[in-house]
Amino acid sequence: MHGRTGGQTDGQTDARTDARTDGRTDRRTDGQMDGRKITHIHKTQFRLSEKYHVWQLNNELMAGVGVTVYLLSAISECLQITLLPCLPAFVTERTSSEVEKIKVILLHRIIDTFDSEDPEHQEIVRFLQYVESRPYQYSVWGLLDMGPGLLLGLIGLSATYLMVIVQFTHLL
Repeated sequence: MHGRTGGQTDGQTDARTDARTDGRTDRRTDGQMDGRKITHIHKTQFRLSEKYHVWQLNNELMAGVGVTVYLLSAISECLQITLLPCLPAFVTERTSSEVEKIKVILLHRIIDTFDSEDPEHQEIVRFLQYVESRPYQYSVWGLLDMGPGLLLGLIGLSATYLMVIVQFTHLL
């Protein structure tokens, strides 16, 4: 601690120290602590945790976090199982709607240049005839057409098998 000059009492030393350090009783910076303060803080924390059951509360919170993570994982897996089979049909339907938009734009272009003998006009007419004769559709191995009917078919198939499974569980 601080050295004493002759004739000073403990109260006088504390008053001078307080005046020099702006209210602090030692000259350490805020980041430095001595062992007694650390021990006191640790004991106080331990007493408070015993009194208010902080550790039990912490364990309950961590268990809640585990349940939340498990539920989010289960929801993610269910969405993955249900959405992945429907994704190709959705993409195909979006592409089909874009093809229809392109056809409408080209039809408006033909209407704007109806009496024209422009080569661009002739190319647009040929392209629209080609698109009408070969409509856009995507099929898997030439067997299964992808489109909005597939999505509804998958939903119907899932509902049917769900009902069958529910009926068979009553027999068990």
